[in-house]
Amino acid sequence: MQTSLFNLLCELFKVKNVEIALFCGTPSVHQKITMQITDGLNIVGYCKISEKKEVKALFKHEEDIFKTLHGNGFTNTPQCLYNARLKDETYIFAQTTTKTKNSKILHQLSAMHWDFLSQLHQKTKTSLPFEKSDFYEALNLLKQNLSYLSVADAKSVSAAIAMVEKHYEGKEIMFSFYHADFTPWNMFVEKGELFVFDWEYAKRTFPPFLDAFHFLTQVCIFEQHKDAEGIMANYRANRHIFAEYFDNPDFSYQCYLLGIISFYFDRDKDDFNKSNIQIWAALLRLLQEHA
Repeated sequence: MQTSLFNLLCELFKVKNVEIALFCGTPSVHQKITMQITDGLNIVGYCKISEKKEVKALFKHEEDIFKTLHGNGFTNTPQCLYNARLKDETYIFAQTTTKTKNSKILHQLSAMHWDFLSQLHQKTKTSLPFEKSDFYEALNLLKQNLSYLSVADAKSVSAAIAMVEKHYEGKEIMFSFYHADFTPWNMFVEKGELFVFDWEYAKRTFPPFLDAFHFLTQVCIFEQHKDAEGIMANYRANRHIFAEYFDNPDFSYQCYLLGIISFYFDRDKDDFNKSNIQIWAALLRLLQEHA
């Protein structure tokens, strides 16, 4: 590691000699090096590094998200300590994230998660026309990428888009922040409070509480290795909980699925994970069959 970078990290995290664990990042078009920074006992933060200009834009987006959240009094998230370019073409993003040996990770959706999402909605909610929302933009992006889907999947996705547009079009809707990767590996519990990090893909104007569907679905896929039928069975078993937060949970689940499919098409272009897309499209069909 360059001495200048090491000294910068020591200064930012106020640690005499930081210790670093290096991660190569999740394979994707936005893959980046991530450094876990410790003081020898506890994790005090993370530093992300990239030479890609599109990743630099994500760093700026995440910095702005943090500023808005903290400005609204929502503090169970990191703070950006540094977002700038080094002398070469390397972009650095450093953030606080204090984890101790007592920190816990929850792998099942709980009241703590719902409380976090409730507070997120209350602190960031805003009313605006559907056609001016990030969610509307996501649906339009998805419509542009339908040709990448199989005929059956495109039919299910198109039907869901038509249903959602009919429900929302021309209306003033209450939207709020959407984390977009609300999963166990992006959060931890410390002293009875949930802290959530990695907001680089967050959206400002999405239907509230959709992150709960992401948590349930991604845990089923990546930790429990369930297929679409298994995920749907899990959802059906917990639908009564979702019904406490959604007037129509099945409709909202379809909103989430459209959003996640759109995101991966937009981010990964021709290099998207087909198996995940197929699972999400199959979930749409299962929801539509039970409508």
